[in-house]
Amino acid sequence: GKIENAENGTVFLDEIGNLPLHLQTKLLSLIQNRKLSRIGESKERLLDVRFIFATNENLKKAVSENRFRKDLYYRMSAFPLIVPPLRERKDDLYLLTEKFMRSSGADFRFSSKAKKAFEMYNWEGNIRELKNYIEFLGFTEEKIIEFEDMPLAIREYYEEEKNRDRMEREQGREEYCK
Repeated sequence: GKIENAENGTVFLDEIGNLPLHLQTKLLSLIQNRKLSRIGESKERLLDVRFIFATNENLKKAVSENRFRKDLYYRMSAFPLIVPPLRERKDDLYLLTEKFMRSSGADFRFSSKAKKAFEMYNWEGNIRELKNYIEFLGFTEEKIIEFEDMPLAIREYYEEEKNRDRMEREQGREEYCK
């Protein structure tokens, strides 16, 4: 029903790499033939829909492992747009933070240590994780977010990185002294 409702529009399918094989077959048929039939109907309907797919999976690898259909992969790859993860786009961090703060009504600033931890974090959950953390920090209703107010994952990552840096510096000194 949702695809049919997108008539003359666009359907965005997120995490396409996790789509089960039996549904990949149906999706490929829909993309190729531009036809669908409602459950319980034998009549097919012509559909004018554009598809946009997103995934963080390596689909080429999934194809080689037989977890993703090769023909669907090539059908989807007509116009690939690769967006690097947030951890590789640190310049976007504060632009996105401001956007999420506005949309959630949050109003805060970071202390220097919290800011350093925020910038250092690896953002494995990408933009979704950032959005959730900004909403979380907004709920605290603190005007200044201290390091202790930060989500546990950010605090732990910061401490681990500081420990790793300290150990590397100590090893470097030991090597230098030999």
